[in-house]
Amino acid sequence: MQLAKQPRFVVLERPDATSHHKLKIVPTLAEVLRSWKPSTRGSPVFGIGEFGTSSIAREDFRGTHRVFFAGPVHPEKALDCCTRGDKKL
Repeated sequence: MQLAKQPRFVVLERPDATSHHKLKIVPTLAEVLRSWKPSTRGSPVFGIGEFGTSSIAREDFRGTHRVFFAGPVHPEKALDCCTRGDKKL
């Protein structure tokens, strides 16, 4: 398994009590800290070479989406959930 050399950071925040959560991926911890609010949560994420995600572009997740977080789990254990030809978790 080939993990990306540099992490990106997934950031979850809720700008105010009446708004929806906002999810984004940013390239540096400095960018996470610049916009930190009491509702901000951040975590490093590493792309996986076998999934073509070791080079993650900036993503703002515009529009409405649903996200499912599973873990904590070691990336190699996550690969065990995939069949040989299936690279979707």
